[in-house]
Amino acid sequence: MSKLLKLFGVLAVMLSFVFVGCGDDDDKSIVGNWRATGAWGETVDLVVNSNGTGTITVTYDGLSAGAETFTWKDNNNGTFTVVFSDGESTSISFSGGNSFTVTDDGYTFNFTRR
Repeated sequence: MSKLLKLFGVLAVMLSFVFVGCGDDDDKSIVGNWRATGAWGETVDLVVNSNGTGTITVTYDGLSAGAETFTWKDNNNGTFTVVFSDGESTSISFSGGNSFTVTDDGYTFNFTRR
């Protein structure tokens, strides 16, 4: 009988992890994988890591321009500062959800969560 109780206990713990992982808290975090398609058909993949780092990769016509690394910081006012490896920086407005828009040098990219 005690083996059966232990089994149920282990299953209950495992199921609690499954249900906790299914919440919508991720929608409030910019952390994750994002994708945008530009005006000329280029694909921009953005990976934002929880440790304040990330990578951006631009692919056009099947050719990748390579990945560029960046760091990011939450400004705690709905904006994030992104600093690329070459020292350039930009600000991203993000209030949660599954999309955000970045306008840089006159180009607009609408990112959606992947």
